[in-house]
Amino acid sequence: MFDSAGINYEKVVTKYARNAKEIVLSQEDLLTRYSAVIACSGDGLVHEIINGLMERSDWQFAIRKLPIGIIPVGSGNGFLWSQIYDQCKRFPKSSLVLSSLLAIIKGRRHPVDIIHINTPERSFYSFLSWTTGISADTDIGSEKYRALGDIRFSISGLYNIIFPTFPRLKVSYDEWSNEVDKIKNNQGVGDGGINDLTEKLDQSDHFINNSDKIRTLHDSNSALLINSDKQRFQLPANWQTINSKEFSFIYAVNMSCMGRGMVIAPDARRDDGAITLVFAKGRLARGELLKLLTHLEDGTYLNSDSYTVLRVSSLVVEPADGAKGTMTVDGELINYSAIEAKILPKLLSFLI
Repeated sequence: MFDSAGINYEKVVTKYARNAKEIVLSQEDLLTRYSAVIACSGDGLVHEIINGLMERSDWQFAIRKLPIGIIPVGSGNGFLWSQIYDQCKRFPKSSLVLSSLLAIIKGRRHPVDIIHINTPERSFYSFLSWTTGISADTDIGSEKYRALGDIRFSISGLYNIIFPTFPRLKVSYDEWSNEVDKIKNNQGVGDGGINDLTEKLDQSDHFINNSDKIRTLHDSNSALLINSDKQRFQLPANWQTINSKEFSFIYAVNMSCMGRGMVIAPDARRDDGAITLVFAKGRLARGELLKLLTHLEDGTYLNSDSYTVLRVSSLVVEPADGAKGTMTVDGELINYSAIEAKILPKLLSFLI
């Protein structure tokens, strides 16, 4: 289709995990040679491309110049299914690949929020989600059933309902305010607002991990990592903490869906300037957890009083001392540790 549309392109095949990030980060003529970066993959390769762009020395120019496109051939494709669901409130049977190719050819750029993730070990960026507990166990556990296709998530989900884990966490957050954040939320890729935002990011004075610079809007209302060994954060006075020692379900998302038929937060949008935090405190009975699995397709599991939905600008998650578990960002496994997540509104652009 690209040939028929008269679009010149170069195909690069990645050879191993994180190779896409290395390519985007290290190619010196990336900005002068190309006008977009297209991932023929699932969400994992997109995660690598974003982090490669953001770690470049010329990152502020790279994110202006190079929109990201996706040809979805992965198993989840949460980003693109979110765009379809947000428009149709359902999952049509039409080809997601074909509609994505047409969107890339048309070349229309749309702003997308990303999330800065800060852990004691490293700093990186997310465009989709963070989670731990039953949802992370289900996602990672499904890998052993990959050959079965989408049904692998249902199989893994059933197993983790029978043998659930209940992570012990302290979760704190800075509540999102439309009045406070509406200026940031309106600074999009197409209106010049990104210039001011990238300048603030580039001038940030927040340092951790041997003075490696973190590109995030750290200010007086941000959490500050004060003890890497014990993984503890110092929180501003106006932050709130969720009163629960255990969680049956917890998800922080930037999109509505994590895959076809997996509606985690029906009202979350790619450019709403907020992280949507969904959680269930305590230990839910297996019957209640089963309703989660059977009502994900339309998000009606949230009709249960067991679940709470919050819109936040930032959050901090601190596992209990000595706790172990599974934690993922954008579906990729990360070390089980304390994390800080902060929204960066409309920083990137996608061809969708």
